[in-house]
Amino acid sequence: MIEVAPASAATKKAYEGIVKSLGADDSAMFGMPAMKAEGKAFAGLFGDAIVFKLSGDAHAKALGLKGAVLFD
Repeated sequence: MIEVAPASAATKKAYEGIVKSLGADDSAMFGMPAMKAEGKAFAGLFGDAIVFKLSGDAHAKALGLKGAVLFD
């Protein structure tokens, strides 16, 4: 099991701002904070990283961003 340091205060604040700006439901999934819409998770907070569930062109474009990595 991989140990991940808790999110910093700055990351938590940014995450909360994203949740609010998107109007997402603030929830939890697999022990991490998660954003949900219509009961389905689409993003989460993992340490100081935010993970997203993407597919197709959005997935390919996101992986092209600096610092982007696959989350498994």
